[in-house]
Amino acid sequence: MRLYLKQTLLVFLGCACCLMFKDSLSLGAVTAAALTGLIGSFVHLPRLIDRDQLQAAVYTGAFIGMGSPEILSQLTDAIGVSLVGAGVFLLLRPFGAGIGGKMGTVAFFSSFFFLVFRRAFAWWG
Repeated sequence: MRLYLKQTLLVFLGCACCLMFKDSLSLGAVTAAALTGLIGSFVHLPRLIDRDQLQAAVYTGAFIGMGSPEILSQLTDAIGVSLVGAGVFLLLRPFGAGIGGKMGTVAFFSSFFFLVFRRAFAWWG
């Protein structure tokens, strides 16, 4: 549970930073994600989490933040998709070691599931 909370926080920070760079600095999605990943590569919190896991979670959040403004229109959307993204990230962690594209896949599925959940709850409620 603690690992899930750490991953959620890191994915959210990556997503929020990427969104901030896109909106506040008017950067393109790729440039904002690259800047987020660059900043995340310098962060080192050995007591909190392993450095590789930290960088992967931040970059996964940056990939999520690259998504459409229709999906991530508010900060609460970033929180929701980060909750889903951290879960997907931890579920897929044992699989695909050494296989490229895992973070992008996590970003796609977390955004997709969040959109499905959001639309389903909007329809019901």
